[in-house]
Amino acid sequence: DGKFMVTAGFDGARTHTTLWDLDAMQSISQNSEAGDGGVAFTSDGKQLIFASDTFKSFAIYDAKNMKRLLGSKTCQSSNVVVSPNNKIFVLICNAKDKFFEVWDLTSGGQTLTLFHGSTVADVAFSPDSALIVSAGVEDKIAKLWDAHTGNTLRTFEGHSSAIGRVAFSADGKTLTT
Repeated sequence: DGKFMVTAGFDGARTHTTLWDLDAMQSISQNSEAGDGGVAFTSDGKQLIFASDTFKSFAIYDAKNMKRLLGSKTCQSSNVVVSPNNKIFVLICNAKDKFFEVWDLTSGGQTLTLFHGSTVADVAFSPDSALIVSAGVEDKIAKLWDAHTGNTLRTFEGHSSAIGRVAFSADGKTLTT
């Protein structure tokens, strides 16, 4: 809804996360347990997901009161991306791992591990949450995946350099790499 923003970081000893009220332009909640690897709101703004590169974990929080709802150990996560339907989310794992993980937002359980075969720089969901596209760095390949089965549906080769970002158009008919 554009009323809140979250910032996260790591000072070498612990993580620091702050939830900001943008109307009042002030901090409304601080947390030192969340994550330093990535953060994302669900599209309804009700939950926040934090990924921790340092502590190899993620945590799901109630965005209103910053109460921890779920969490788990996982890979060293550099980013988190939530599906548009708020049912699943992706953790992009550390560069050396060359894979990403798909997790169920309700149960907090891992549903898939998808091996891209190259460092994954970015992922994006299709607007209907049925597809995931991943961007490869060393292999210069984008892969299109079924978000529920994990099957690779298509491989996009021929990029002249590493792929840094991927995105679907709002209607889901066009993919940009």
